[in-house]
Amino acid sequence: MGGYGTWALGAAYPEAFAALAPVCGGAATDPRVSSLAALRDMPIWNFHGERDKVIPISASEEVFRALEEAGAGRAGSASGSVHRFTRYKDLQHDCWTRAYNTAELWRWMRGSLSLAHPAVAALIAVRDANMNKSAAWRRTLSHWTCPTNPADSDQPCDPCSKDWSGNWEFIHCRGAQGPYGEGSVGKYDGMVTNVHITDQKLDGLPPRELCGLSHLRELDLDGSYFSGPFPAWTLKCFSMLQELDLSHNRLTGPLPADVSRLPTLQEFKFVGSIPSSFGDLPKLRVLRLEGNRLSGTIPSSLSKLSGVLNGLELANNNFQGDLSALASVRPMYVSIHNNPGLCGMVPAGIRFAHGYNPSNTRLGFPC
Repeated sequence: MGGYGTWALGAAYPEAFAALAPVCGGAATDPRVSSLAALRDMPIWNFHGERDKVIPISASEEVFRALEEAGAGRAGSASGSVHRFTRYKDLQHDCWTRAYNTAELWRWMRGSLSLAHPAVAALIAVRDANMNKSAAWRRTLSHWTCPTNPADSDQPCDPCSKDWSGNWEFIHCRGAQGPYGEGSVGKYDGMVTNVHITDQKLDGLPPRELCGLSHLRELDLDGSYFSGPFPAWTLKCFSMLQELDLSHNRLTGPLPADVSRLPTLQEFKFVGSIPSSFGDLPKLRVLRLEGNRLSGTIPSSLSKLSGVLNGLELANNNFQGDLSALASVRPMYVSIHNNPGLCGMVPAGIRFAHGYNPSNTRLGFPC
């Protein structure tokens, strides 16, 4: 196996390794290696003796040329300083003895483990899968590069920085155990907790690669051109999610009835009809559904949100029927206008909420 095996295994199973340290091997002409693209951002330290007559040093040189052709070291690549090549001018094939006795190699190995943090891997996956889709994607993700500023980083590639703000734009790390809210902070533990990519005019499907961010508390992707059905994976990947904002996109289809699987959810902003299971979200504080083509009646289950819901935005839709389901709800603000099918008596908690405006409805008139 040796150096050739190191390259072959790394290329075949890049997700299994934090770093590679091949010694006097090669891969560019190895039939087991179909592509080195998977190693573009892998930390690699290669060793080879210039006097090697068993495997000439040109084998290693060919690998590094292939890595460059795969995109390593280019703008947007994380590999600008994570690929290293040590050439021993005085050694033949046995260069592993000196390589393995290099103390810096083991320090480098330990440091490379931080590059393998699941959050870093997930964000790099988002970047690489979407960067070339459009100019809007390139503009949004162009600053997601490594290494990050050492003065504000706890590891060589640190999207989080040393406080909550994040080294990478649109990324925040407020601590996995912190309270709710964009300004909240917890213990700075290197966990990505907030992805706030808004008003960027991104197209295609919402990036499923975000699923790797298991500590996410806020996912805010509003103000783009995302299309397709509701991304049901958002309800399965983020057990700690407190805010999900997919409003002002081009998503279509019904909302999932199993939204209640996220009992931590406090803000939901999207399109679709209102499933009755929304009443089973004990912490739901904001329900923003305005400006879509929603229809149907207001589900009676929303009465369960009494004492919890403080923001209800239903304006500019096609809801029908009365508001009896909201009789016990006391939101701080509400938007209800431009729903011609709404009618009947208006509960006091709705009528006296900030923003109440019954224009272009039949509220106050018999259904």
